[in-house]
Amino acid sequence: LGPDDAYLVQSDEDDTKFWGWKYAQGLGCTFEWNKDDDIDDSAKRIIAAMTPEEWRDRVKTGFQILPFHLQGRLDGHDGTLGGVKSNQGVAGKAEYDISLRPVAGWGQYPPLSSQLQHQNETSTKQTYSQFSTAGWLAKFPVFEPHWQITMAHARATGSINWNGTVYEFKDAPFYGEKNW
Repeated sequence: LGPDDAYLVQSDEDDTKFWGWKYAQGLGCTFEWNKDDDIDDSAKRIIAAMTPEEWRDRVKTGFQILPFHLQGRLDGHDGTLGGVKSNQGVAGKAEYDISLRPVAGWGQYPPLSSQLQHQNETSTKQTYSQFSTAGWLAKFPVFEPHWQITMAHARATGSINWNGTVYEFKDAPFYGEKNW
């Protein structure tokens, strides 16, 4: 989502490029690797989360969402015109690299003193868990479409480049939710 309710779409029919963690917030996709990457293609298929530094060096286009870091480079098209396949709208680019410092989550969130040790971890082994906003009631269809708070309050530092316009921010208020 970008300025003026615009949004960018980049897709791929090869679903093996997508990955996700089963028990923690972690998901992503590498659409295209940098040309100078020295890992063979078969090994790239099993790679999931990377450290933010490694991701910056190795990924040409794609995204990864980690508990305390969001990164992406998209080379797609304007999604407001409909269609998710390439060349179905006006071409556009976006790049973002954002680190998060949680203040409050929803559930058994780690104490603030432990945030630094978790900040850039790419492991799914966490000492806390998040809860569904509606708890056990979320299984009933009356609560569709299952919005779930993933971070009720955090501070974000980073930048977003939306079609050549760069937005930089430090300790900006951040709220995160997902629809599943």
